[in-house]
Amino acid sequence: MIRRHINSFNALQFMVGATSPMAVLVGGVVNTYATTGVLGTPLAFLVVGAALALLMVGYLAMTNREGNAAPAYAFLGLGLGPSWGIAGGVLMFAATNAIQISLYGLFGATTAELTGVGHWTGWALAAWGLVAVFGLANFSLGKVFIAVVGVAELVMIGAVILAAFTHPHDGQVSAAPMTVGALWDQRATVGGVFALTVAAFVGVESGAAYAEEGKTDKTMVHATVATLLVLPVLYCAMAWALPVWTGPDQIVAEARNAGHTGFPFTIVAAGYGGGMVALAQLLMLTSFFISALSFHQVIGRYVHAIAREGDPGVAG
Repeated sequence: MIRRHINSFNALQFMVGATSPMAVLVGGVVNTYATTGVLGTPLAFLVVGAALALLMVGYLAMTNREGNAAPAYAFLGLGLGPSWGIAGGVLMFAATNAIQISLYGLFGATTAELTGVGHWTGWALAAWGLVAVFGLANFSLGKVFIAVVGVAELVMIGAVILAAFTHPHDGQVSAAPMTVGALWDQRATVGGVFALTVAAFVGVESGAAYAEEGKTDKTMVHATVATLLVLPVLYCAMAWALPVWTGPDQIVAEARNAGHTGFPFTIVAAGYGGGMVALAQLLMLTSFFISALSFHQVIGRYVHAIAREGDPGVAG
């Protein structure tokens, strides 16, 4: 059994680190507007958040009853049999690794573009090496780093939302993005909105991997519930802030031209000055890194949990 030493706040910071709200703002939300053209994107985050909360009721009940560092392996093994457990564990391991590896590429390409120094592969390998160092170092070091960067990231997102709502386009905050019609009227592309919105929540399920380390049996449940209460509202506010700033009629065009204008960093520049833009860009890069680090922690727990089972049928 892994030593128990994680409290609800520790688990919460790992889950928020994995979901990477700054990356969702700069990449996910902007790309959703650009690729789908759906103004009602903010409302989609609330809808998906509500649906995910219903799904997580059973998931958290299983976590509370049969905590395991490899939850997909354990839950499927107990419910459907050893073969399903092994298949689920391998699939989750592969999927989590795929996300982590893609984050190294994203970090490398973005860093090379922003700094104009080196090739993206060099930056990606550097991030990979640093994650390995954190993985081998004292676990507390990773917790402190994720906590500090995560708090700074959330403060910056709050600053962007504040700047947008205190300086709305034409001096008036538009409620159009929050209407059902803005989401549902474009049925041809609303499926893409929900697909991209679901992707923004990847990582909220990772708390179950820390169940064995929780100080109490309810630690991961409390952390996951807190995440599910905060993230949908935060994502909705982020997505709403962008059309408030640009005007509902201009958000799609602005999002599609983001590669040339630097949107949504233009909100930071207008609200707080060029120095804050550099800080926001730095936090974007660190958000990629702490997301990779958080997924690395989950992968390590899957390897540990599956490897220790002498009998594949023993999942707990």
